[in-house]
Amino acid sequence: MTWLVSLCVFLPACYRVPLSRTPLPELLNPIEFVRSANQNYGTVKDMTIQCRITVSSARGSVTYRSILQCKVPTNLRIITLGLLAHPTFIATTDGSTLSVAVPSDGKYYYGSAHPEKIEKIFGLPLSVAEIIDIMYGAPVRDITDVQCHQDSHLYQCEVTTPRGLSTVWIDPRRQVITRYHTTVSYEKHFQIIFDDYRPVEGKFIPFSISIRCPSEKLSLLIRYASVATDVLTSDVFQQSIPASQALPLELLPQLW
Repeated sequence: MTWLVSLCVFLPACYRVPLSRTPLPELLNPIEFVRSANQNYGTVKDMTIQCRITVSSARGSVTYRSILQCKVPTNLRIITLGLLAHPTFIATTDGSTLSVAVPSDGKYYYGSAHPEKIEKIFGLPLSVAEIIDIMYGAPVRDITDVQCHQDSHLYQCEVTTPRGLSTVWIDPRRQVITRYHTTVSYEKHFQIIFDDYRPVEGKFIPFSISIRCPSEKLSLLIRYASVATDVLTSDVFQQSIPASQALPLELLPQLW
């Protein structure tokens, strides 16, 4: 036995003990816990974001310099910039209508902001309000039921909404959502990771958002470079399109 004890001194594997998981406190009100994390952006209602968007699909991979502007709950504008920082693509929506300008081609498109049309631009068949929620790291809305359990140092919560069942992972230290899994129309399953949270106006905003749709072999990585919170007026989200030149959105090519 003495030789075995001596051997263990030189063999760390003999005395390695798995680290115990520190139990997280039981949640007395899981619904309010998820709602609180989902509304962490607080009073930040307007954002102008300088960012890079990397899109990977069956067609290959490409990175765009972009400007995203949003105003809660349904105003959104995306501008893609060329090499000389000139706009090459501009999409503007108030949540009900969507207008697209492609200056390089001299073409304009106009129609309803239906999720099928939004998918052509953002790769996600979601409403404008849901896209903006993701930009804030707040993807869950209209919560009706929540079941939570511990997953490592996070709470994993099964969330029921009118859309169906989704799963979020919440960091209780900062009370932010770090992951979000959901299935949307056409049975497309999306996996979203929120990372690099930074304080903006005293609240946390994710500066890195990774979106994957395995069934479509599509992934997007959005990295914020800067976030400004100056109030955006309604005219920012109005795009003048010559009526005689406006094409239906059905003719807009799939960007991804």
